[in-house]
Amino acid sequence: MHEYSICHNAPPISHLLFADDSIIFCSASKDEAEAIKSILYSYEVALGQKARFDKPNVMFEKGIPADRKNDTLLILDIREVLSYDKYLELPTRIKRSKNKVFMPLKDRICKRITGRLSKNLSWVGREVLVKAVVQAVPTYAMSIFKLPSNFTHSIQSSICNYWWGHEKRQMKNSLAIDSQALQK
Repeated sequence: MHEYSICHNAPPISHLLFADDSIIFCSASKDEAEAIKSILYSYEVALGQKARFDKPNVMFEKGIPADRKNDTLLILDIREVLSYDKYLELPTRIKRSKNKVFMPLKDRICKRITGRLSKNLSWVGREVLVKAVVQAVPTYAMSIFKLPSNFTHSIQSSICNYWWGHEKRQMKNSLAIDSQALQK
């Protein structure tokens, strides 16, 4: 089987293994489809487990001729998907606008810091929310992708506005209470 390189400087890969998922990269050819089928059969014989063929999908790159696609699909007996929007909550393909692709990540962060429970937290509670929850949200994505600097700055700005915005609201509330006390 051939390895697949995502860009010129990246090391080539043939597969990715997750807890209960496997992603196999190969050429769309009869030989490689038969090699995958043989590997799965060897797995079944060696471990006594049956490989499921109702769940697997295949996705082809653009420009693959229809006859090669059909041959691969027939040999593997699996279905084709046109695209995966997300895998493990991350995009599978990134086009020109990285900011647009990662916007759901920023939305999740904003939901955490604008939630109704986050408004009445003490300084210590806010610190725990920011350090343990909000900063953990983009960690997985940042371990895989290099996020655009303007995107990370906007996340940092949202966190800072949450942190320092609380002080302004607290000062306004205490000023309102003081002015009410002075009027009495």
